[in-house]
Amino acid sequence: PPPPPPPWCVFVRGGKHELKAYKTLLEAAGLFDKSRKVTVIDAARAQGNIEERDVASAVIPVARPVEFVFSTDDMHGKSTHTDALTFMTLHVSREKMLAHVHPQEKKSNEKIKKQQKKDTQILDPSIFTIPPMCVRSNMCNTNPPPVNVREKLAHAIFDALLKIDSTRAHAQKSKLERCVPEKWERLGDIMLFPQGHFSSEPTDADKSDTLYVPTQAWESVCAALGVRCVGVQGVVAGPTRNSQVRLLYGDSGKTIHKENGVSYCLDVTKLMFASGNGTERMRIPHTVSQSKKSKEVIVDLFCGIGYFSLALAVHCGHKIEKLHACDWNKDALEAFLSALPVNGITDKAHPSYHKIHTYNGDSGLIGILAGADGGELANTADRAHLGLIPQSECAWGAACRVARKQLEGESEDVGVYMHVHGVAKDGQEYSQYVCGEFEKMFVRERKERWNVSVIHVENVKNYAPKLYHFVVDLRCVYVGDV
Repeated sequence: PPPPPPPWCVFVRGGKHELKAYKTLLEAAGLFDKSRKVTVIDAARAQGNIEERDVASAVIPVARPVEFVFSTDDMHGKSTHTDALTFMTLHVSREKMLAHVHPQEKKSNEKIKKQQKKDTQILDPSIFTIPPMCVRSNMCNTNPPPVNVREKLAHAIFDALLKIDSTRAHAQKSKLERCVPEKWERLGDIMLFPQGHFSSEPTDADKSDTLYVPTQAWESVCAALGVRCVGVQGVVAGPTRNSQVRLLYGDSGKTIHKENGVSYCLDVTKLMFASGNGTERMRIPHTVSQSKKSKEVIVDLFCGIGYFSLALAVHCGHKIEKLHACDWNKDALEAFLSALPVNGITDKAHPSYHKIHTYNGDSGLIGILAGADGGELANTADRAHLGLIPQSECAWGAACRVARKQLEGESEDVGVYMHVHGVAKDGQEYSQYVCGEFEKMFVRERKERWNVSVIHVENVKNYAPKLYHFVVDLRCVYVGDV
C-alpha cells in the first residue's frame, strides 16, 4: 500500500514574538499538535532598531487543516464563511500578541468550544511578513521526552551528598525529595531558591523542614547545573527595594543577566531583579520606536538597575534626545551605569551614551529645587515612566512637573505620555482612577488644566490573589492655565 501522506503543518514567517503568539493561538483553538515539535527553518540576527528584530521561518504542526483569510475585513465580508468562524483572531499588542474573542460577535465559551471542534478553522494572518500556508510536511519530528528539571536538581544534590557521606545521603533522601522546590530563579550565573528549602547551617536544618547541604556539595551541584553561585531569596525590603538574598555557595553575588537582547548588571545580595516584567520591558521600547515624534526626552522616575532605561537605550537609542534616569537607590544607579559599556553603550561606539543622565535622590522631588535635579527637569519630558509597584503615586506629582507643555502650533503627535505602574483588582477601574488623579495633580502642581486620557491598559502579571500588576498608558495634553 502507498505510504500515508505527511501530517499537516503551518508554514509561517515573521518576528520571533509573532511566531510564538501564533503557536499560542493555535493551541487555544485546539489545532496545535503536541506530539510533534515546531521546526525553525532559518533565522537572521538583526542589529540596531527593535523593528529589525529576529525574523524566522517556522513549521508549526497542526492536527488538521487550517483555512486562512487575508484580512479581517475580507473575513467579515464573506457570508459563506460566517458560520465557520471561531471568532478568534490574532492581535498585535506592543510585542505581546493574544488570542481574543471578536468584540463584534461575542459568544459563550460553550459556543466557542463547539466552533473549535469543526474541521476548518479560520484565522487572520494579515499581520505576517509572508501569509502563512497550511501544507503537509514531515519536517516536524516527534518531540523528545521532556526534561524534569526538578528531578535533575534533586539528582545533582543527591549525587553530591553521596560523595561526602553516603550513609547520611541515603538517610536524607526522602527529605531531599520534599525539600527540592517546584521552581526557582536563575539570574545570570546565579541560581536562587525560595526560602524554606535549603539551609547553610546543620543546626537550622535539624529544627525545621529545610535540608542542610554542605558547601562542598553545592560546588558539585553548581558544576552539574552550569552555575557559579547558589543562594536563598529573601523578602525585598524598604523603599529602595533592597534584596535580602543569602548566598549558600559562591564568593560574590555580582552577575550579568541577559534578557531580550539587554544585559543587566546587578549584585543579587543588594539588588532585586523583577523577572515577571519581561514582556513589559519589551513593550515600552517598542512603543517609543513607534512614536511619531522623531526624538523624545524621557524621564524614568524609578530607574532601578535600568529595567526600562537600558532597554530603551539599547533598542531605540535613535529615538532618544535625552534619557534622565532617577532613583533613590545609589547601588541600583551604579549598576545601571556599569551595564552601559556591557551593552556597547560607550563614548565612541553608541549614540545614546551622551544622552543619558542619572539623578540619585527621592523621585517624588524631581522637578523642584529640592530634587536631585534641582528643578532642571521641569517642563522637559515628552514621556515619563513610573515603574514602581505596588504603587507609584509618590511620584505622580513629579511626573506632572516634568511634563513638557507643547509649543504653540506644535502638532506632531502632540502630548506627553505617561506609563503608570500599580497594583489593583480591576484594570479599567484603576485606569480611570489614575486618569482622574493626574488631571487633579496637574492643577495642584502647575495650576494648569491638562486633558488626560487612557490610551492603553497592560496587564503585566498576577501580583497576589485577585490582584494584578497593571501599567496604565496616559496621554496628557495641555489645555490652558487655571
